[in-house]
Amino acid sequence: MLVRGLNLLRNNYSSEYAKAMYEAWKKNPKDVHEDWNLVFNSTPSEGSSGSVSEAQLSKEKGLALNAYMLIRYYKNRGH
Repeated sequence: MLVRGLNLLRNNYSSEYAKAMYEAWKKNPKDVHEDWNLVFNSTPSEGSSGSVSEAQLSKEKGLALNAYMLIRYYKNRGH
């Protein structure tokens, strides 16, 4: 569900629309769709450093590499 929410920001909507949704969410989180709620709740707050542990970063890098290699395999070999 979080990925679907993040795709709202990346693919389908302009940055102006996303900013408007964020402003509406800051006023009242119940006024926006639950996907936007997930996106805005998953981002670091303004006062936090947003740091990620080395173990978590390493795990994410490994998962991204595995996904890339799987896609590359299917492109080269077919399905």
